[in-house]
Order: sequence, then C-alpha cells, then structure tokens
Amino acid sequence: MPKIFQDGSQVDILNKHFKQGQSLTHDEAILIKINRLAQRMQDLKKKYEEYAEFNPIRVVDEPNGRGGVHARYFFAGSGCSLEKSESVRVY
Repeated sequence: MPKIFQDGSQVDILNKHFKQGQSLTHDEAILIKINRLAQRMQDLKKKYEEYAEFNPIRVVDEPNGRGGVHARYFFAGSGCSLEKSESVRVY
C-alpha cells in the first residue's frame, strides 16, 4: 500500500492498484475514501485560488456529526470573502 502524504500526493496510485469489483479490506476502503477527500480539497483550492490572491486560505476540518469530515474554505481579498464547504462521508 502506498503512503499518503499530507499534500495529498499519490492519490491516483491507490485507484490504479484496484480493479472494479475487487473486494477491499475495511482499512483499504477507508484509505481510498480519505484520499478522495484530500483530492476534492485540492480541487476546491485550485478552483477558488483566484479569490485568495491577496490573502492566504484558511481550511478548518471538523467532524460533521454523521461520521464524515466537513472542510470549510475561507477566502478574503479586496474586502470580499467567500466560504466553500464540502462534506464527505467516511464509513
């Protein structure tokens, strides 16, 4: 099993090792879901980078109360702010 890095790299490597319909262990399934969450967070960061041109992005991860993680993105620039939230359920 490849290592997961904090920056979310090697996310695609996990999907290449498994064939459709192949049974996974519980740990492998959780690992894939966590990596998909990391990839979504990276995609959101890229999508909204233009809003953070003058100020850094703050990300707050917190449990959503349903077994998942709620990631909040705060952007501020030119007196404007934007919040983008995403929830991913991890079983």
